[in-house]
Amino acid sequence: MLKGYLKKTNDNKFVVRHISTHQEPWKIIDFDLNPNSPDDQGLSDGSEVYFMVQTIAFGENEFDITEKDVASIIEFNQEKLIDSIIERFPDDTFLKADGFDEAIIGVEENTGKLIYSMSKCLDILRQDMTEEDALEHFYYNVHGSYVGDQTPIWCFDYFE
Repeated sequence: MLKGYLKKTNDNKFVVRHISTHQEPWKIIDFDLNPNSPDDQGLSDGSEVYFMVQTIAFGENEFDITEKDVASIIEFNQEKLIDSIIERFPDDTFLKADGFDEAIIGVEENTGKLIYSMSKCLDILRQDMTEEDALEHFYYNVHGSYVGDQTPIWCFDYFE
């Protein structure tokens, strides 16, 4: 069983994003949801999930078969990840970026810094701004702000 989080794609479908730390450099892997799974009602962007990877075959006939790895969700946690982090590290103090709780994807174990998904931060800003304004605001006011030793880590996962 693997742990990841849900990410809503531009076409309003969900993928399960998993960060593979088994080898350097770490890899971000997006798995499509298993089409044989129950519908995606109730799923929300950024929610933590536990899943299994399954290989399924697609195709119209026996000569047109393609195999693909997909995620089958086992457990879905609607709780915000920040709540899980605070519960797991009750003695630590975290510096949060205001308005971006939904963009938290983890915590760096050695420093205790929160890790934010840049693509999720931009998605949040795009709700009230144009794409250009969101990028400018994020890079100048959020990413570019140094607020001490606990300044959050910004994970570049914006590959579109």
